[in-house]
Amino acid sequence: MKKLFLSLMLIAGLATCFTSCDSNQNNESTDHTQTFTLGEESYHVDNAISILNIQYQGSDVYNTIILSEGSLIGDGAEGQGVTIIFNGDIETGTYEFSADENVYPKYFVGAVDVENIIEFNIEDYEDNEDAYMATAGTMTIEIVEGKYIITTDGIEVINYKDNTTETSSVDFEGTTQDFRLATVEQESVLNDSPVVTAGLTHISYAVFNSEFLVFFSEAGEMFGLISFTSWQGNIPEGQITVNNNQPLLYLNLNEIDDIDASVLIDNLTTTGTVNIAKEGDMYIVDIQSGENNLHYKGTLPQFDFFF
Repeated sequence: MKKLFLSLMLIAGLATCFTSCDSNQNNESTDHTQTFTLGEESYHVDNAISILNIQYQGSDVYNTIILSEGSLIGDGAEGQGVTIIFNGDIETGTYEFSADENVYPKYFVGAVDVENIIEFNIEDYEDNEDAYMATAGTMTIEIVEGKYIITTDGIEVINYKDNTTETSSVDFEGTTQDFRLATVEQESVLNDSPVVTAGLTHISYAVFNSEFLVFFSEAGEMFGLISFTSWQGNIPEGQITVNNNQPLLYLNLNEIDDIDASVLIDNLTTTGTVNIAKEGDMYIVDIQSGENNLHYKGTLPQFDFFF
């Protein structure tokens, strides 16, 4: 379970890097405080995301809701967050939390640090003094007019490090930014780092209005092909010409404090090669540009990605 949570938080950190900037996500509420707590500390929900299709050890599929405070862009940035993990679909209802590893959903609360998320060793998780898991209490999830309403009662959380207990709560109403993860084969690497997820998304940001075939690595790198020529959601196969209408974009998320149009423009290149093939539902993608190299085999789902 701990390995699943850390794998999830790696992906969540990458996703939250962008949703932290999302001016289009407006989750104000007059009926709910839009907060979560740990002990006597209260935190405002700045980011609300759902991560879907998390595949763990080749068996079950997990889905999550993550509520976090603070911008997580840049080396050293950090925030506090609640992560709710479902074994299967996110469904409405009232749930009772348990310390039993076989009982879902799970509820975690603790600090989220992008630098640690990207660089951590999964086996070091037991040394994480900031991680708490709910062992008692209830959570209710409703969906009203397309918005989640998440409330809790009597939640007790235990610290992995020293077994101390605290209270926690959530009072949230709003939509989530959805990220559907790819099914990724183990051979997939970006600059020798395993690829975490990939997909096809639409960029509508500043001067950009295009489609983006994007790949994320475990080391916090993002690399992909932008197409200003509409694919209409259909990923082309064969050798793709890299040019002004279809440039490559590479970003190292550790080295970026804020993402704006100038950052995107400065990191575009028209030098490189792209080859795309398909075997059933799996795509095989090879991209080379300067020092950046990608080999990928997996699905390429359409997902809501913020730019």
